Amino acid sequence: MSNMTKRVVILDGISSKYIAQAIIVLKEYDPAAEEDIVREAEKIVKNYMQKNPPARKSRKRRRKGFSAAAVTAAALIAASFVIAAVVMAL
Repeated sequence: MSNMTKRVVILDGISSKYIAQAIIVLKEYDPAAEEDIVREAEKIVKNYMQKNPPARKSRKRRRKGFSAAAVTAAALIAASFVIAAVVMAL
């Protein structure tokens, strides 16, 4: 690795709820073109955000109706009442 000093542009205040800062490493630095460099860095970040939106969390949809466990539990309870009634009748 070479001991080169790299110049960077750090963008703060990005209007995103996901990104706090963006750091752009420059190929070469020209103090006269500083405004153009910052403008281009902002454009790169904006394009990146448009092409790569944050992934949304998937929400499971609840099915309407009863679950298999609830139906099974209800059937067992009903069966126990029937058995109890038969035993008491004897």
